[in-house]
Amino acid sequence: MFLGLIRNLGVASVVALAVTLAAVAWYVRHSLRPLQRMSQLTEAMSLERLGQAQLQLQDAPSEVRRLAQTLDALLVRLFESCEQQQQFASNISHELRTPLTLVSGYLQSTLRRGRNLSANQQEALEIAASETERAVQLLHDLSVLARADSGRLHLEIESIELN
Repeated sequence: MFLGLIRNLGVASVVALAVTLAAVAWYVRHSLRPLQRMSQLTEAMSLERLGQAQLQLQDAPSEVRRLAQTLDALLVRLFESCEQQQQFASNISHELRTPLTLVSGYLQSTLRRGRNLSANQQEALEIAASETERAVQLLHDLSVLARADSGRLHLEIESIELN
């Protein structure tokens, strides 16, 4: 009778352990589902949709909901930062290009009419004109990049024969 009781307790313990393990596995899988959903949503995000990104996880545990809200706020700040960076690049290239173009024109004009300049003055003006042209080109490139980032750059794609 004692051995039968020990055998029954052993079987009951194994069954209880199996049921407990199954319940824990189900609970862990169920608890991790919101985190998997968050991972899928963040992988599918793009820069264009970053500002509207919302990780809505109403059925998630409160800790995961707080994490999703924090991540939503971070994504909004990241989107705003990207927009500010694009706007800054656009503004800088636009505002600096005009005065630099004027300076470049003035330097070129002075060089063309500068018959009474010494060799050192001529060389200094040529260097200044060259560097000004380089700065204007850099600002133009920055402007093109800013338009490309904002989606306002329209490219004409055409086939070209390489041979």
